[in-house]
Amino acid sequence: MRNFVKDGMAMAIEATYFVGDVQYGLIEHWVSTGLFQYSFTFECPISSWQDADVFYTAMQMFRW
Repeated sequence: MRNFVKDGMAMAIEATYFVGDVQYGLIEHWVSTGLFQYSFTFECPISSWQDADVFYTAMQMFRW
């Protein structure tokens, strides 16, 4: 686990792991509004990790 954040409505984790010789990165965001629960995942080989910016942009645009 690289990072973990929790507040009143949301929780996020960043982690890395290996499948064979390939390292992967994982970002998970969970949001609970009290009525709905949302889960967002971004997962890719570390060699493509720069694409995580797209995930963060999409997260910022989502309205719950």
